[in-house]
Amino acid sequence: MTSASRLEEHEPGVPGPHSARATAPDEPAEPSAARDGAEREARVEPAPSRAAERAAREKKREKKRQPKTWKPRRSVAGLALMFAMFGLSMSWFMPWAAPASLVGVILGVIAVARPWDDRAAGGWALGLGIAGLAGSAFWAWQIWSALQEVGGA
Repeated sequence: MTSASRLEEHEPGVPGPHSARATAPDEPAEPSAARDGAEREARVEPAPSRAAERAAREKKREKKRQPKTWKPRRSVAGLALMFAMFGLSMSWFMPWAAPASLVGVILGVIAVARPWDDRAAGGWALGLGIAGLAGSAFWAWQIWSALQEVGGA
């Protein structure tokens, strides 16, 4: 049994690649196939009009334009107070805590300037940061004076 005869056994009405009768690629194999193609073309929906496209775009924009929920803004007053207290406490022992006090002062100024921040905590941070800077400056002056005496002797 050849391969062509096997194909004809499985599908008797449809010509196979090895059969003597072959159809052209654009010619339908059966008249019902041409009708199916016409029905498929009839089922295709027409393209939407410009007005429909514009309406769809506006609908998407309306979804994007909905107001966002309000999120409370972050407060820097607590952070300012933490840096200022650390800078002040460390300024009793060494002058190297001056940067922490300076950060406390800067954040304290920001906290006092913002209307939604805790202004009382910002004011405390500002005061403690300035005190920490003063303590660090005192120690830096003491160390500088001691180094001048040792160098002069």
